[in-house]
Amino acid sequence: MRKFTLFALLGLIITLYSCRKTENIENIDHQNVVIDNNNPPAYAGVTTIQVQAYINRAFIDLIGREPNQNELNSYTQTLKDNNLDSASRANMLSDIIGNGEYYDYFHKTNMQRFLGEYDSARIEDDLDQMRINEQNAQASGNIPIAQYFGYEIYRLTQLKNAKVSYQNGGSINDYLSKFVNVQRFDDINMGSLNFVIACFEAYLKRLPTDYESDSGVDMCNGTSAYLFLEDGLSKGDFIRIMCNSDGFYEGLVLDIYLQMLARRPSSIEMAMHTLGLKNGQYNYQTLQRTVAITDEYANF
Repeated sequence: MRKFTLFALLGLIITLYSCRKTENIENIDHQNVVIDNNNPPAYAGVTTIQVQAYINRAFIDLIGREPNQNELNSYTQTLKDNNLDSASRANMLSDIIGNGEYYDYFHKTNMQRFLGEYDSARIEDDLDQMRINEQNAQASGNIPIAQYFGYEIYRLTQLKNAKVSYQNGGSINDYLSKFVNVQRFDDINMGSLNFVIACFEAYLKRLPTDYESDSGVDMCNGTSAYLFLEDGLSKGDFIRIMCNSDGFYEGLVLDIYLQMLARRPSSIEMAMHTLGLKNGQYNYQTLQRTVAITDEYANF
């Protein structure tokens, strides 16, 4: 009987000790895990290297160079101070796009895309030669040839002034139309058919259908034709119709998405941005900024 009492007492002591030890562990766990008002800040895991990679990418995409050290340091601090919010990103992108370097790079890119290795120096050389040819034709009494060179001088001068006109508020439609309306583009894409195909590829990012091809060629050759629900009977009409079509705006959206996100826009993105550009809700630079603000572009 004594042995039974002794064992029972020992068991009771062990049970009480075990319960007290378990309760202490639970209390410690509770105190370490539950923290009042524990709300982690947005983008807390973004490193300085990631922020600077975003800044570098924006500079390279928009003005074709990396930021200098002062620019990099300043924008890095500003973005971090504002928790990488959309407003601070938009301000940085507006600074970059508002810089004259942006339009220099944009124009240079389009010159290469449409006309290859052609620059302002080549334009001036060609203009000088055309003026000489015009003067010689006038001196010899060859009025048709003088008029021809006068028209070519006009077209090339329009291209020469295109960047400044666009920078001062001209439309993207008028600006991009200047690149195909010069002799240089005609020389690269000889013949009306090649000209029409090249315009479709440059503006609409696709080949024309047989009907579109036939209509475009007829129009460029001076015959009345119907394209995109509009009539025209000259190369100038063809260029105007192309640069004001829905496909033209779709091409702009596609350019921006491929350049900045390396992907095609979704159907919703394409429809929304095409309509926005066409209706003047925003311009090409606004759409670039809209894309560059996103986390997808920033890679955060």
